[in-house]
Amino acid sequence: MSGRESVDLWSTPRSGGTATQVARLKMKSAFMERIAVLQDRIVWPVRNGGLHSIPITGGTPRALPGTEGLHLQSWPWASDIGHHGFHDKVNQTVLMNLETGERISLQAPPEATEMRCSPSWCVARVDRRYVTWRRGGGEPQPVDGSFFPHMGIRADRFADGSTTLYDLATGQKAGIGWTTPQGSTGFRDFGGLVISWEAPRCGAPGAIPCRSGEEPELAVLNLAAVP
Repeated sequence: MSGRESVDLWSTPRSGGTATQVARLKMKSAFMERIAVLQDRIVWPVRNGGLHSIPITGGTPRALPGTEGLHLQSWPWASDIGHHGFHDKVNQTVLMNLETGERISLQAPPEATEMRCSPSWCVARVDRRYVTWRRGGGEPQPVDGSFFPHMGIRADRFADGSTTLYDLATGQKAGIGWTTPQGSTGFRDFGGLVISWEAPRCGAPGAIPCRSGEEPELAVLNLAAVP
């Protein structure tokens, strides 16, 4: 989405129905990083920082005041770190609540890089391994695996690895995405609470969920439904 000169926004009822075009975005507002769909509006950050919104029924997009240089993390929280690879080694220093205006300054531990924080949790790389801790207290604990720092922490608890999703609140983890015979991995993601990937054929190793037919199907993980 971030490299296009224009982007069309469409909406459709969750229960099904006809899609309706909300707007065609151009210029700066079209350089989208991710999308948050709220009850009455759509909110998104642009690549160079700053958030925009538009009513879900259509209208004129507008920049949200006070969000210059910020990037959406997981609504309503934003940070000063974008979602592109060139930010990976940089530590996050700001966490802002877009609903209340609360702005939190963050301090990284010594020697830490790639630090990302949500209201409750932080992750970072220290001495070549990843650690996590409760924001505001608690000793950093090592993690068996690695994170994608540019994805941040979703819903104040979920952190992404290459094909692993870590639940920081419970200490559990789950496999996500696909792995090709050549070893390539990945999943479809636009920075929200829904992750999808092409479901493998039933019977393949680790094929949960799986597809039984010949037609392509998507496996969908809704993080908002995780208790």
